[in-house]
Amino acid sequence: MVEALINLARAAHTSKGARRQPPARLSFASSIAVVRNYGKEFSASSSSITVPEEEMQSPETVVPMGYAEAKWVCERLLGHVGRHFPDEIEPIIVRIGQLCGPEASPGIWKSSEYIPALLKASNLIEAMPQLEGVLFTDISYEISWLPVDRASRSLIDILFQHDKVPLVLHVENPVQQNADSIMNTLVDALGLSPDRKMPYQEWLRKVLSLGVFDSLIDFLTNDFQDLALGEIRLDTKKAIYYSKTLQESQGVNNDVLIEYIRRGEKQGMFTKAAQ
Repeated sequence: MVEALINLARAAHTSKGARRQPPARLSFASSIAVVRNYGKEFSASSSSITVPEEEMQSPETVVPMGYAEAKWVCERLLGHVGRHFPDEIEPIIVRIGQLCGPEASPGIWKSSEYIPALLKASNLIEAMPQLEGVLFTDISYEISWLPVDRASRSLIDILFQHDKVPLVLHVENPVQQNADSIMNTLVDALGLSPDRKMPYQEWLRKVLSLGVFDSLIDFLTNDFQDLALGEIRLDTKKAIYYSKTLQESQGVNNDVLIEYIRRGEKQGMFTKAAQ
């Protein structure tokens, strides 16, 4: 990832040559994983932390996994490029929050994403995990899912702005929705009982015993709960200014959520374990 970004930045730099023209705009899709630990050094008990649209100087904000760490390195590299070659390259770092499946086009929500993976696993063992946190237990908790096709339109809005764009922007749904309501809609569409729950570690043992989630073992064991129960919000004020799509963004409606399940069923994503 880092080497590819360096090569792309070099190509953008050399493409300028001796011609007098605006700097080449280079947009990089970063991740909320870069800022998952933001603010923890200040307040470990804070129930809600909003991350500003700015550079993260410290690697301590990053989830300790290679993917997130590489994203942080790329962010730092682009910040350096923007400061040292402002007449040649205009970098834009876009941190993307939690995406969900498409709403206005065919397609499915990737089964490798943590929410589809949780639903797929729960459907196999016919039980949801009882997580020790707010996402699935506190009815007042809110989440900000953004359909992937809406996110892509937001990126296009930003990339093709005529004016200079800030170095860091956040693409996340500015409209928050009740997490309990969202999950109940998905669980109901799967035909699972919302009362059928078990402690996370017991749920994890049952899921891993099936032998079909080997590629997710490390993630489910070490990172899933931190990411699923995250209370980080991305500030989107700057991005909203530059994106009409985000300005007009609404919550994900129930029909779209149910359609995610229906499309997944057609693809064989949701099947029961052999008895």
